[in-house]
Amino acid sequence: MKKKIRKVFLIIFIALFLFSGYKVFMYFKEYTKVKKEINNINTIINKSDNFMDSLKSMNNDVVSYIKIEGTNVDYPIVQTKDNDFYLKHTFDKSYSEYGWIFMDYRNELFNNQNTIIYGHAMKNKTMFGSIKDMFKSSWLDNYKHEIKIYENNSFVTYKIISIYETEAVNDYLRTNFTNEEYKEFINKILKRSYYDFKTSVNDNDKMITLSTCSGQNKRLVVHAIRV
Repeated sequence: MKKKIRKVFLIIFIALFLFSGYKVFMYFKEYTKVKKEINNINTIINKSDNFMDSLKSMNNDVVSYIKIEGTNVDYPIVQTKDNDFYLKHTFDKSYSEYGWIFMDYRNELFNNQNTIIYGHAMKNKTMFGSIKDMFKSSWLDNYKHEIKIYENNSFVTYKIISIYETEAVNDYLRTNFTNEEYKEFINKILKRSYYDFKTSVNDNDKMITLSTCSGQNKRLVVHAIRV
């Protein structure tokens, strides 16, 4: 009887070992693929004067580009008909747990009061994995509180006004408001902020919101206004 029990435990151990090995293999396989995509994009940007046209020829879902100094955030932004596809597909539209950086399907480029941009917080700091660094004093004290977004054939600056962690709620994921609702929204996100950016905001300002996961059922959120 004891031999049978040991045999069962041995089989379970081997199965778990093989499964863990498979998961590690797939993780590094996906990372290698995504890293290659990122390198290809960087090559295009460095070599092409019309880099957005080149990126759009690779993926017709490209709508913009985002850069944040002091982080690894340096990616084309894509958008499609829903908020599901790019959760599990990379820039070349192949399946991957890494996903890609994408704009909310409800947004009309940057014409809404609030443009929402999503990305996974990967442990290797790809996608929005380095957003958490923006919450540290080493970033807040040493870098401009800015996000660069490609709009209308050039990069424009957005000044950060609020950063915070929240439950997995959707109250910050609105794209359009009445004037009064927008004022209330601004007041709410300023009160939530972990840091006082001392930037004045009014209800005419266009905003972008970055949203990424933070552990189990938590979100890291960054709000910034166009200047």
